[in-house]
Amino acid sequence: YSADFKAKVVLELLSGDEYENIYIQEYQTIRELKEGVNEYIEFYNHKRFHQSLGYKKPMEVYNKGHQELTKMAA
Repeated sequence: YSADFKAKVVLELLSGDEYENIYIQEYQTIRELKEGVNEYIEFYNHKRFHQSLGYKKPMEVYNKGHQELTKMAA
């Protein structure tokens, strides 16, 4: 796919680290691009520690909040 298409996807969806991860890849098809984006989202939400979350992973924070809400509703 053209560089213009790739640039548009990157600018609309990603910034910073995400930009670097997706943009430097040489995806040959839309399917490969989608798989790459999905892999990065998986990493970003489940494996990457975030400074703004007290060096926790986003899904850890989300799941803890969800559990607390469930307990409060019971």
